[in-house]
Amino acid sequence: MARLPVASLAFCTRCHIVALGWMEWSLYLYHHLWVSTLLQYLIEADGSQFVSITGIMINTCQYGVPHTGPWLLRTMEVMFWINLALSVMVSATIYLILWSTLIFPIHMMTPVWVFPAYPLLLNAPFAGNLIASAVSSGQGLTVNTTAVALSAIAAQGAGCLIAFMISSAFIYRLMTQKLPRDAQRPGVFISIGPYAFTVAGIVQISSQAEVVLPENFMGTDQAVPIVKIMAVMIGLWLWGLSMWFFLVH
Repeated sequence: MARLPVASLAFCTRCHIVALGWMEWSLYLYHHLWVSTLLQYLIEADGSQFVSITGIMINTCQYGVPHTGPWLLRTMEVMFWINLALSVMVSATIYLILWSTLIFPIHMMTPVWVFPAYPLLLNAPFAGNLIASAVSSGQGLTVNTTAVALSAIAAQGAGCLIAFMISSAFIYRLMTQKLPRDAQRPGVFISIGPYAFTVAGIVQISSQAEVVLPENFMGTDQAVPIVKIMAVMIGLWLWGLSMWFFLVH
């Protein structure tokens, strides 16, 4: 059983390398269409690469930090801030390029349009696992838990709201154009991911509210139970939305 996390991490790393190599090969084959190919490459690489890399770092927090010295925890904290900054800049840049160069008719709309926002959607799960690993390894004072948690929630909220607004456009497309063609149907399930990631991140961070929130936070000593109750309510709300999207798609 001890080898299972290592095998999972190795499998994710190999899949990441294969996906990256495949996209590089596609860019080489269609270099004469470099503008459209580059845009397609950026859309694909943006979401998938960040999801893969952040997933690897989350697994490192879960299975690596509790069994090593403080150096790995500090490294993961630095990687968290780098990942947070890059996810915000890359997501905004990709959307700016897409909106400046392409036209997206509503009848062609699919939830794949939310893919450039996916880097934002793993910040809260990353932060939750980082804080949990710091606590379980007895190195909690090494990480500024309040800054990590609040920054992650801000980025996660931005990504979730972007996904929500794009989902509203997709609902309009379904009301006027029916379901997508069979070839596009698998991409519809992308609309479930943003809310599932958000639920996982918010619930995990709130479960460690005693560590995240300083004493007498915002002038009240009841901040911890309030945050936990609100996290459960918001988590159930978003979970219900994810289940609804799953049923209708």
